[in-house]
Amino acid sequence: MKHKIFQTLPFFLIFITQFTTQAQNKEKGFGNPLPQSSSISSVFGEPRSNHFHSGIDFRTNSDTGLIVVAPYDGWISRIKVGFTGYGNALYLEHSNGLSTVYGHLERFAPAIEKYIVNVQYANQKNDIEDFPERELLCIQKGDTIGFTGNTGGSTGPHLHYEIRETKSQNPIDPIARGLYYLPDNTAPVIARLIIYEVTEVDGCLLFRRFKGLKVQKGKNLYTIVNNGLEALPKKIAFGLIADDRINEQKGTFAIASAVMKLDGEDYFGYNLDKFSYTETRFANAFIDYEAKKMKYGEIVKLFAESNCPISTYRLNSNSGVVNVDTTKGQLFEIKVMDHNGNSSLLQFALRPKNTIKPNQLAIKDTIRQVIATPTKHKTLNYNGIQLTIPEKALYAPALVEIKDTTLVGDLAISKSVAIGSNTIPLQKSVKIEINLKQMGVNITDRVYLARLQGSKGISYAGGIITDSLLSSSTREFGVFALARDTTPPLIKPRNFQDGENVSAQRYLFYHISDAETGVASYQAYIDGEWAAMYYEPKEQTLRYNLSSLRLQPGLSHNIRIVCTDQIGNTSELTNNFIW
Repeated sequence: MKHKIFQTLPFFLIFITQFTTQAQNKEKGFGNPLPQSSSISSVFGEPRSNHFHSGIDFRTNSDTGLIVVAPYDGWISRIKVGFTGYGNALYLEHSNGLSTVYGHLERFAPAIEKYIVNVQYANQKNDIEDFPERELLCIQKGDTIGFTGNTGGSTGPHLHYEIRETKSQNPIDPIARGLYYLPDNTAPVIARLIIYEVTEVDGCLLFRRFKGLKVQKGKNLYTIVNNGLEALPKKIAFGLIADDRINEQKGTFAIASAVMKLDGEDYFGYNLDKFSYTETRFANAFIDYEAKKMKYGEIVKLFAESNCPISTYRLNSNSGVVNVDTTKGQLFEIKVMDHNGNSSLLQFALRPKNTIKPNQLAIKDTIRQVIATPTKHKTLNYNGIQLTIPEKALYAPALVEIKDTTLVGDLAISKSVAIGSNTIPLQKSVKIEINLKQMGVNITDRVYLARLQGSKGISYAGGIITDSLLSSSTREFGVFALARDTTPPLIKPRNFQDGENVSAQRYLFYHISDAETGVASYQAYIDGEWAAMYYEPKEQTLRYNLSSLRLQPGLSHNIRIVCTDQIGNTSELTNNFIW
């Protein structure tokens, strides 16, 4: 029925319906998952690197260990322990068709912790995902379920909280749906309008920034400052730089929706009230990726790229492309709304006297360059390097090239090569194949593809070598070189010395790190038996929880740590402790 409603109701009525039902949604009784804080740093739907933000981030004032409670009755349906993504995460399922997720936790409530540790030992796996039976770990509203942390891909201590539709597992906007109350009567701020020139390449639309226009706020709406556009491309589209403020909250936030009208008729619009995880990477095409990479600001596009089939585009006339009319003025209205329904309106008219011949995408060097589109498979060969771009890897047509660079990596054993531009986003992986001998490398042992990151730093980009041909896949263009890693990871105790009595300690801490390719795996054995460890890569720390459930108190124990890096180098360290 929802799809039929969108087809038959005007777009603005859909938004009104959504926001006027907030009071009804509050009757569902969802509480605050973090009673000690109502300060947030991020809202739902914010475009991030390679994804849309799927929830709300609560500030914890740089602290860990704050109590997290269940906002509604339910049961634990999924538990994840790991050092990537959400780190230590809990998933609760509720009887109302919704599920909630809690990411980057330091630890779980005791009963949940005991359960997952038993699962780890039963499977002898540190990083683990488990789906408890429905009635095994039942939770009531207000029960403590965990404690805030900084685990996984977190860039600082906070709680990531999201609400999903259980059946589809699609995340939804807690604020717009009335499932989390956040006082706000502050309208979004519109800072700039960007006009794009639109051309076609092999049937695919190509959008390129043409001109940026400042806007000014009047009494009731925003207008363009000094239009003065006497000539425009024949086909244009628009982008916006806009953000939101929320009452009593620090910082700025992403807007939730936008609707563009052309001469009074709905023309293009989006609403980030929910999305599917299968489309989250399309965030790279939702914003102007190149502009963000070049520090021009975050421009939200009011048009759809050729390969950007996301459900958030609820209005999509002609992909947002406007045919410029020099015979009469065209009136545009762009309304932006935040997650609480507060709105701002930008209104302007365009009536250029002339149209401009568009600039075509052109190859200047047929040996090193190729024009690639989302609809075709493409390959490029240059000096022993082959780049394969599969269909639908790109969002839009792009000029892709391979060229030598002067960038130097401290650990590189070959020259560096730019493969594509890091301002061109990728939806799917491209394949890189390198002939080692043509790159001047005559060894294959522990050689890998390295991404150069400036200041002579490198990072591991993978690679499988067969008969002097290295193959790797990547979802990000950049500058690459070949490197060789023969140094094993470093392991050393942090809070005890060999043979020390640690009876007063709660944990054993180890430092583990790898200077080149990074830690790939780790294992621990105490008195010859496998032991669960917790790894936090940001702090380069490995932690063991001392417990009488696993250790006999009052004895000397032997602990052996084994750590392997991405290329296969392995270190091992043995210590003794009394507990």
